[in-house]
Order: sequence, then C-alpha cells, then structure tokens
Amino acid sequence: MSSYNRPYRGSNRGRGRGGYRSDYPRPTPQADLPPDRDITEGLIVSQIVETLEIPTEVGAKSKPTEIQNLEYVGSYNWSDAAHPTIIVPGKQHSCPSRKAHMSDLRYRVGSPPEWKGDPRVPFKLTPDAQVQIIDQNGYRVPSAPFLPLMQAADAMGTDVDWPAVDFVTDRNGLRKLMRWIGGGEPKDFRIDLELAGEQTVLLNRWERRYREASSGYTFGLNFEEATTTLPQGCEKSTGHHRIVQYDFFDLKLVVRFEVDACLPPARARAAEAKSSGNKQQPTLDDLADALSGLNVASPSGETSGQPGLSPTARGSESVTPSVRIVRAGVVVPQDAIIELTTRSHNYVDQLDWGNLYPQLYLSKTAHLYLGVHNRGTFSEIRKKDIGAPDLVPQRRGAEAGLRKLGRVLEMIQEIVIQHRDKRLSLVCASGRLQVYERAGKGRCLPADVMGRFVSS
Repeated sequence: MSSYNRPYRGSNRGRGRGGYRSDYPRPTPQADLPPDRDITEGLIVSQIVETLEIPTEVGAKSKPTEIQNLEYVGSYNWSDAAHPTIIVPGKQHSCPSRKAHMSDLRYRVGSPPEWKGDPRVPFKLTPDAQVQIIDQNGYRVPSAPFLPLMQAADAMGTDVDWPAVDFVTDRNGLRKLMRWIGGGEPKDFRIDLELAGEQTVLLNRWERRYREASSGYTFGLNFEEATTTLPQGCEKSTGHHRIVQYDFFDLKLVVRFEVDACLPPARARAAEAKSSGNKQQPTLDDLADALSGLNVASPSGETSGQPGLSPTARGSESVTPSVRIVRAGVVVPQDAIIELTTRSHNYVDQLDWGNLYPQLYLSKTAHLYLGVHNRGTFSEIRKKDIGAPDLVPQRRGAEAGLRKLGRVLEMIQEIVIQHRDKRLSLVCASGRLQVYERAGKGRCLPADVMGRFVSS
C-alpha cells in the first residue's frame, strides 16, 4: 500500500463515477474550504470583447489532427514542502544564478506512481473521503502557475523554440474546449489568456476552487492507492506532471498534464526501447539546487503552498515567485504512461468515449486501466491501449471534434493577437463562450521568463 499523502492528491474530476449511490455517509471535510469564487472575478463584464461560435464546417482539411513530432519536454512531482518545491528527474545543469545544496534531498524521486501488477480479485475498497487539490499548480504558485513548467524544461535542458510555440496550456483547458465543442450543456468554465511574444498564447487554468471534498460516492483515488506504489523516497510527493510538445492542426503546442501511474521499471524500459530506440535518457543526479526563497502571498493572507488567488487576481506584478527544484528520479517513456479510472459494473459498458478519448489523445497517454466494481467490490480490471485496433472507432468519432478544436484554437490566437494590449479571459456560461477583458494587468510569468517568447 502506497503511503501517498492522499489529502493533497491532484483531482481528476469524474474519476470513479458510475451512478453508484450507497449507504456510506458523506465524508467530513478534513479542512475548512473557502467559498467558490465568482467566474466573473476581475473581469470587465459590461462589455463583451468577442463571442465564439462552434465551427459548423472546418475547411483546410489538409491540416492534420494527428499529433505529430511529439517530444518530451520535462516532468516533475509536487512535494508537500512548506516552500513550493518540485522534484525533477535528470542530471544537474549548471546555472550561475543558483547554488547547489543538499537540504531537501529527503524529497526524492520525481517519477509517477508505478502499477503494482494486477491485483487478485475480488477486492473491496471504501469510498474516497479526501480533500483533494483540483489544480496543484495554481494552488501552490498562484501568481505563476506555468513557472514550474518552464523550470522543469530548464532542469531537463530541453531545447524548446519558445517564440515558435503557438500555445502553452494544460490538457485540462483543451478538454474544456472539446466539451464545449461537443454541444449539449457543458459545465461553465473560464480560461485566462495572455500573449507572450508575438504569437504564443498562454491558456491559464482557472477554477472556482482549488480544493474540494470527495463526494463519498467514488472510489478512484482509493483504487489508485491500492494498485500503485510510489518509488522509494517519494513519500512526500503529491502529484506527477508531465510536459510534452507536439504539432497539431499546424499549430505547435506545449501541453502539461497529470499522470496517474506508469508501468513498472522492467516494462517501462521495454516501452522505452520500443518508442525511442537507443535514445539516451538523462542520468540520475543526487544534487539539489534552489532558487531564493520567497513566500508568494495572496490578498487572503495565505502563502504559497496554501490556497490563494489565481495569477490574474493577484495583487502586485512586482511579486516574483520561486519554486525550489530537487533533482532526482528517472524519465518515464511516453509509452509507459497509464490513466486510471473506475466505473460501476452497471455503467461500465456506457463509457463516455466522447470525453474520455480526447483526454487520452491530447496527452498521448498510452494505456487506460479501468477498474470495474459493484459498490466498491472490484471484480476486474479492463485494459485498453490507445493505439489498439478496437479504439479505431473512437479515434474516427473524435475526428470532427478535434478538427473543430484546431479551428477554435486558431480563432483564440487571432483574438489575443488582435487585442494584444489587453488581458483577456474566455468564459463559458450556459453554453455560450465569450471573451472579456480583465481589469488587472498582472502577468502570469515573471518578466525574464516571458522574455523567452520574444525572438532574438
């Protein structure tokens, strides 16, 4: 059984749903949770900048929806440390502005949880009863949630042509846009936009709340804890994030996403050999370096490592956050990544592939492991590979939506460039997607980091 610090586990909403309602009591929240924020917080709502419509026909079918030229950029684990700390795999790279020290090596391997191997069935789990962090990056570094992404890329020494990137985004933002494109009644959402350089659009995740209590009707987090184990020394880890870059619809995207699990080392090495041949991965290094310590305070009085405001609601542009980097761990090959989910046996044959397939596809997650249960008693684990022949119908079914997503991203980029002097936000309310201006002029990254997106 993993000793994962579950109350701080990143949330994957919908994980473990299946219509189950039991006699279990609802869990008592383990922390005082703040009220939800208003989705129009900090926006100039008196004037709509633009209204986006779902594309009915998308021309230029020569633009590929196949993900091409996928490359690993970096990865990191969040650590449950007082100062925002990420654990990054790879070797040490010299940097004159940083100093090496050994003080945080108790926070070790920057790798995702490993699949233990198929458990003996049946086995029974209790419902989830945790307070979960919905967005760890926004929660721990509210003034610069993309800063860990940039620092993880630096730590790995990845060569990214930042001025040529069209979008830097969490997979979560792409999935929200896909759900809106799919029609029906998508949940309201907001994505804050910012132009970096001449063409790069930063899609900043925005949530009404950073933490939420489990409903008491799901089993996904406990399923993950029961079937995975964290590498030795990773007990303080609170979630693994991976960053990739790829071409989609003639756009260059850098995408960050959370990883539930990975194949154990022997199988991961086999997957690595299959996917990358003899390409050498970075070596291990037991040194650590840190940026200067600085608490990132929000107007609520909470500091970084505690819930705070979103980057666009922060009080001052002069506050420069820092994220401590601890170096240790291994790079997990792309073909070893696993998405975990659970379903009641009553609904397992009614999977919402319209939502689930894009989640796998937009991060090129190789494997889906589905735990099937009856009121918490798990009877089987079904495994799907994203490239398997039996998922070809799902890929074909997603084609129209992916093509519309490409066109919507083009539209967003055009709007942000046209209004380059403004801070904009996308707001989806009751199915209508509109663009508003934000009142504040705060940046979502420090000025020196934003400068990387400017061509020299």
